[in-house]
Amino acid sequence: MEKPPRPCYTDFKLLARGPRLSNLLETASKLGYERVAVDVEVTFEGKKTVIPRVEELDKALKEFVTLPEGLEVLRRITIKVDNPNLLHVIQGSNALEEYDITALHITSEKAFQSIVSTITTDIISLEWSERLGFPLKYTQVSQILRRGTCFEVCYTPAIKSSSHCRQIISNIIQLSTFSKGKGIIISSGAEHPLELRGPLDVINLSCLFGMKEEHCKATITKNCAQVISHARQRTDIVKGAVLCQFLPSSASDDYVKEEGATLSETRKRSRSPEPET
Repeated sequence: MEKPPRPCYTDFKLLARGPRLSNLLETASKLGYERVAVDVEVTFEGKKTVIPRVEELDKALKEFVTLPEGLEVLRRITIKVDNPNLLHVIQGSNALEEYDITALHITSEKAFQSIVSTITTDIISLEWSERLGFPLKYTQVSQILRRGTCFEVCYTPAIKSSSHCRQIISNIIQLSTFSKGKGIIISSGAEHPLELRGPLDVINLSCLFGMKEEHCKATITKNCAQVISHARQRTDIVKGAVLCQFLPSSASDDYVKEEGATLSETRKRSRSPEPET
């Protein structure tokens, strides 16, 4: 069984590409971050929208980036979606499962309502820097958090615009009230090293956003580890479903061995405890 991820200072949304990404990762490491995620953003408009394979990101990382020592770099994809009818198309994409973390950026009330009970993702983000076009509801927020999904807030808009900062504060106060301060992560959304802030600054910024002091540090440590645990469980469920499908009840160990595992191994996996969240 894979060990639960260690909580550490984390930034789950770095957006730079090419040589600038190397500078961004180096700055993040110097500021004290031990884990980051490089994000690929896609606006999904229908079946013709191509979700990039993770190999493209891996190639860019190898070509342009020298990884700082001690910095863990994860691969993330964020799908921006407005039409709720497209959510199941997105969910069925094999390309999504290649990434370490998946996120949905929701821009409509109908899409948000759809993900509450039917869609599994690691992170949900909304347009926090603008007035939401729909009200958040306690039951919806609670249901999302019970599934292990976290809400993400990016601070870059807040440091660029005072009006965006005020709107983020207003929205996050409401979110924190419904979530009781739990299940929220704070990321940068940075494209340039100057947009990054150190972990202690981000913790203080969380307090400015209206979160209680005891929950602020968790937004860049414990809750981020929870996201990774959720991502691992999600992919394990997919792999497990494939492993068990069409297995005859009278199968022998030899039959299962041909499929890639023995019955005893299958039973052992089924008894394995879930990672802590």
